Amino acid sequence: MKKNYRSAIRLVVLASLLFFAAGNFVSGQKELPPVTWYDVPDWKHIPGGSVTMSNDGNWFAYWYSPNAGNSELILQHTLDEEIREVFDIGETRGGGANAIRFNETSGFIAFLVYPTEEERKRASRDNPPQNNLKLVDLDNMEKKVFEKVNSFSFSGENPDWLAVHLSTPQPSRSNDAGSGTDLLVYELESGNVLNFGNVSSYSFDKKGRWLAWLIDSYGKSGNGIHFLNLETGNVIPAESGKASYRYLNWNDDGDGLAVLKGVEDEGWEDMLYSIVAFRNFDGKPVKVEYNPHEDEDFPENMTISPNRAPGWSDDMRSLFFGIHMAEKKEEKDDTDEDQENGDPGRATLGESDEEKPEVVIWHWQDDRLQSVQQRRENQDRNFSYLSVYHIDESRFVQLADDYIRSVNVASNDIFALGTDNSKYQLMAGLDGRNYADIYLIDVKTGEKELLLERHRMLGGLNISPDGNSFLFYREGNYYSWDFISGDEVNITRNVPTHFTNDRFDRNVKYPPTPAWGWTSDSEEVLIRDNWDVWKISANGKRFENLTRNGAENRWIYQMRFRLDPGEEGIDLDDPMYIRVFDDISKRSGIARIDGGKPGARILMMDDAQYGMLGKVKDKDIFYYTRQTVTDPPDYYITRRDDLSGAEQVTRIYPEQENFAMSPGSKLISFVSDRGDTLDAALFLPAGYEEGKEYPTVVYIYERLTQGLNSYTRPALPGGGFNRSVYTSNGYAVLMPDIVYEMNDPGMSSVWCVLPAVDAAIETGIVDPDRIGIHGHSWGGYQTSFLITQTDIFKAAVAGAPLTNMISMYSLIYWNTGSTNQPIFESSQGRFYGGYWDHWEAYKRNSPVYFAENVETPLLLMHNDKDGAVDFTQGIEYYNTLRRLKKPVIMLQYPGENHSVARRPNRIDYAFRMMEFMDHYLKDADAPDWLEKGIPLLEMEDHLKQRPAILNR
Repeated sequence: MKKNYRSAIRLVVLASLLFFAAGNFVSGQKELPPVTWYDVPDWKHIPGGSVTMSNDGNWFAYWYSPNAGNSELILQHTLDEEIREVFDIGETRGGGANAIRFNETSGFIAFLVYPTEEERKRASRDNPPQNNLKLVDLDNMEKKVFEKVNSFSFSGENPDWLAVHLSTPQPSRSNDAGSGTDLLVYELESGNVLNFGNVSSYSFDKKGRWLAWLIDSYGKSGNGIHFLNLETGNVIPAESGKASYRYLNWNDDGDGLAVLKGVEDEGWEDMLYSIVAFRNFDGKPVKVEYNPHEDEDFPENMTISPNRAPGWSDDMRSLFFGIHMAEKKEEKDDTDEDQENGDPGRATLGESDEEKPEVVIWHWQDDRLQSVQQRRENQDRNFSYLSVYHIDESRFVQLADDYIRSVNVASNDIFALGTDNSKYQLMAGLDGRNYADIYLIDVKTGEKELLLERHRMLGGLNISPDGNSFLFYREGNYYSWDFISGDEVNITRNVPTHFTNDRFDRNVKYPPTPAWGWTSDSEEVLIRDNWDVWKISANGKRFENLTRNGAENRWIYQMRFRLDPGEEGIDLDDPMYIRVFDDISKRSGIARIDGGKPGARILMMDDAQYGMLGKVKDKDIFYYTRQTVTDPPDYYITRRDDLSGAEQVTRIYPEQENFAMSPGSKLISFVSDRGDTLDAALFLPAGYEEGKEYPTVVYIYERLTQGLNSYTRPALPGGGFNRSVYTSNGYAVLMPDIVYEMNDPGMSSVWCVLPAVDAAIETGIVDPDRIGIHGHSWGGYQTSFLITQTDIFKAAVAGAPLTNMISMYSLIYWNTGSTNQPIFESSQGRFYGGYWDHWEAYKRNSPVYFAENVETPLLLMHNDKDGAVDFTQGIEYYNTLRRLKKPVIMLQYPGENHSVARRPNRIDYAFRMMEFMDHYLKDADAPDWLEKGIPLLEMEDHLKQRPAILNR
């Protein structure tokens, strides 16, 4: 018999309503319309990757993009809000990284302009869409456009130059045509242009003194490496030959460059590669070459790999690169001639493509499933063994091998850590427990010493900035290992806290809390426990709680903002900014620690979320994002290192004021049926009136209340549900936290979700007779299971759900090729082992075995190319419910993966889900597809009658 689980609850209102838009409740105010799916395409946002600030802190630039259609670039002066430029930049289609750049002295900005949506539709294979580049002089706002641009770059720390690489190739005259195009080198002040042809790639050094480029021309004639000295204007043809050149890899200081050179050889199928490198860029660059095929110590039948960029060591005395097997051309023998002459006695199976069998052999002793090998075929084919050539000794050393395939070289280029998982790989693919043998490698000689045998790969291997030690985690403690002395020290043994993650409720023993990394002097490490951040010396003798009050206040110091992308370790002399989260109220903020001394100073903390913090190079000018339930994540700028006095510089989509939106959220507390005190976030419907009950959608996954103060942009999601659209249309949305007990993932959701619903009903906001539930993937599984245990929900939508834990266990996760077994035993599935040892647990947590209990109308969505949860899971549940005459409908979007990606399908799913919820929770009329289904032969006519937006 099913239970409603309406056990006694303890209700605590922990957060009051957030009436940011209090005017919405003024009597007589004009009623605003709800957000519809027709409004969603035009809803604009700022893609995070597009935000760029000039080095002087005076200019702020970003994309302003709708959910669909053409974007704008906003250029805002940070000291004068009246100075603001808006540029049309076409349909950006995501991205943003490196699409906007200021030069070093903030005098110019350059950005890509993409084809518009209309231009993309008109494009063809012979006339593909092209990007343009716009350059703006910030002193006078004069603009210059470069057409058909592939990429661009300012000249590093030199503010004077802009390189523009054009995308239109020269006409192809044969298969031997080069890939090079014109490279324009533009002097910003004078407007003078240098044009270099047949350029395949280019790169400035860090200081902007040199520009290097590679030539790839027709027939490889004139191919080579060229330099432009930007101080003297001299062009240096540094290397040439009938060869293919790849990569331009400057070292961090910009005084060394390494390039690959590939030549064709009659005896080999692929090119044979060597290294051409340069150093001494303070004067005339000195060339250093390494041709492995002239080195007797180089492994036979191998060559330098073209799939790994070569690079210099820090001391400029060694070159690092990858090597791989080279395939020899087959020599014809008498057998080949006999077969060419048609000798039937020598014919073999598969002598032609038509006669070759197509077969995959799955063997139980394979280290990796065949499906994994198929997914990683390109990665395996392009794999290379890290190696090094020591120039002074003329000595080649191979660092990686068939067993130690992963090698991480320390910054001092003396030591390296090698990882060998070959003995454990097969089992890791079965139970998800990853082990490896860890080796210390002498970079000079290649000698290897076993440091850690069968090491559980949790917490990473973190090498110190000086390259002499590394940090690792083992069974609840962090350890340091000194490469020079060989000493291994448990550095957290005496620290009065623990470093196992209390909230990691999966089948992993001693899950670690995060290590933030080494200090820049390599003397200490920063490690967070479940609340606070600790500074611990590398020998374990000293330790301090830097934040002090996390555990006391139930504040989680979540992460350190990395303000210098080029940092080498954490410099404690600089202020350290940390995102802090109040686990009780769900408020968040930013804290600061000064000088590495104990005591975190809270700079801001409120009912909001702070998503990022950035800093201008060499200036105390900061920018950050802040969002609330009602406010999108706008950007703020301050010129104070305590972040006070910040001014808002963006205003994202003010048009939302023209729509009815949620006025805020409530945090409610409840006690699960297993005695855990938990929280749930209740998001209020637009036009909320106290004392009135509302139809409610319960959205579930795992822990969700950290989003209590987050903004959800109206959009067309791949999972069909959007919180803001539903609250705008009069629904309350409940998002409860779920915690899990091992061997009972489904029952755990019952023990948590139903008491959360009871608590929400007690607020008087949720109409107990109009509650629906929805989840996708893992949330879809729990939705499918919950409706077998209760009748409290009047409608349910389950996207891509697991429905039979027994059959799902051994299916393939096709997106990676791995089996689901490790997911069940060590990850989200939360079982102690396979179903043969835990049959009852698997069965009692499988929705399909309790399908006869289902009374709630169910809308399933499952796609035939789902690479995460196999399509058969949806089919199995659908057919079982259908056989039992239960109210079930399944949507399938052919060719789609785990969620819905194609825009027309997203539109369709969003509309149908809301129609389904509106019918059962708002008594709206049932559309024909919901009431009686649509026969295949009538589907085309049916779709013509459906809403069609974004068809522009």
